[in-house]
Amino acid sequence: MKTSRRSWTFAALLAICLPVCSGCSQGPQANYAKLGLVEVAGTISLDGQPVPKAAIFFYSENGTYSYGITDKSGHYVAMLNSQKSGVIPGEKKIEISTVHSPVPGGLSDDGAQSGEVIEEDPDAPVKKKRAGEKIPDCYNTKTTLKVDVSSSDSGMDFNLKSDCSTTEPT
Repeated sequence: MKTSRRSWTFAALLAICLPVCSGCSQGPQANYAKLGLVEVAGTISLDGQPVPKAAIFFYSENGTYSYGITDKSGHYVAMLNSQKSGVIPGEKKIEISTVHSPVPGGLSDDGAQSGEVIEEDPDAPVKKKRAGEKIPDCYNTKTTLKVDVSSSDSGMDFNLKSDCSTTEPT
C-alpha cells in the first residue's frame, strides 16, 4: 500500500510541475530590430590569395562584437551571434585570425566546428604569437584596422598584405 501512495504522490507532483516547468525552456527573446543591425559580408585575402578558415571580429568600444568565419574562397558573413547575422552600426576595431575562434570547438579544416577547442577569451591580452597563426600580427594581436559600419555598408573585403600595408577594407 505504501508503494501505491508513493506512486500517486509522485504522479501528482509531476502533474503539477510539468505545466509550470514547460514554459521555462523559452528564455527572453532578443529584439534585434532595436539594434539596427547592418548586414556585412565580404572576402579576406592575404597577398592576393583567399584565406580559408579565418575568423574576422568586428569589436565595438564596449567589447561587444560580431564575427564571421571564412569558407574555402575566403568569403564570410558577419554574425551578431549564432542566431542572427549583422553588425551593430558604429566604429569597429577589426581583428582577423586563423587560430582565434569565436565558436566553441574552434575552426576545422572544412570551416565547421571540430572537436579540438581553440577558442580563447577575446578580451584577454595576448603576449606572444599564437601557434599556427597565418595572418600577420598587425591584423590580429596588434591590429590597427578600423571601420565605421553604417547602414549603407554591406560588402567589406579585406585584402591583407604580409608587409602590413593594408589599413582599411576595400
